[in-house]
Amino acid sequence: TKYGQYIQGITTDGDNLYLAYTGNKNANITIVRKNLVTNESAKGTTYDLNTTGDNHDAGKIFFYNNQVWVVKDRSNQVFGINKDTLVASDTMTFALPDGVNAFDVKYNEANELFVVYGSDGKIYMFSDPNTLVNTPFSVGANKKSITINDSYIYVNSSSNNQQFLTVEAYDYDGKKVINAFNLSADNICDTSVADSFNTQAFIEYKGLIIMVALGWKGANNGGHVYAITMK
Repeated sequence: TKYGQYIQGITTDGDNLYLAYTGNKNANITIVRKNLVTNESAKGTTYDLNTTGDNHDAGKIFFYNNQVWVVKDRSNQVFGINKDTLVASDTMTFALPDGVNAFDVKYNEANELFVVYGSDGKIYMFSDPNTLVNTPFSVGANKKSITINDSYIYVNSSSNNQQFLTVEAYDYDGKKVINAFNLSADNICDTSVADSFNTQAFIEYKGLIIMVALGWKGANNGGHVYAITMK
């Protein structure tokens, strides 16, 4: 089922997947909840992302405190959407340096840390939105997304018509522990349609890698979700 033009982000509460669908020029976002076991799905309200109208990615999401949180475009603010009702409620604003926006945010529940990928290409960690607890470290600008677990921060990038995300891993002290590798599958979109898609993000889910991609031309137009078996 198509709920929007593109899929920009993905997160999970452990049982359900939450997909971030964005509309034309990523100006708005709709959260869709999907249970892969029961095949049940639900669509939330469409909300404004306050995008500038430029052609850029927006709509990254993360799970925290029983809500799906949306990273607002070109902003240091996120807003929460109740996981059950899919209705927006709370907001949080991260105390990033002047001129730095949050491009992606994740929450490490075990360590009670918000991990923020800033528009300056650095990783910031907060114990709460106002309290920075690390010395920010650079992982490079213009990445697609970040993925985290209790041990590592995965920094993901991609280029058009590549059937993979290029992933680098850092520990929480900022040391690169895994050099770039490609997380891929050969059935991601249709590479014969030139300049027509890219991969956006991935999460770990019940022993699988779930990757999302988006396309804007021909057979690739729209949002795509792939389940990849870990070897």
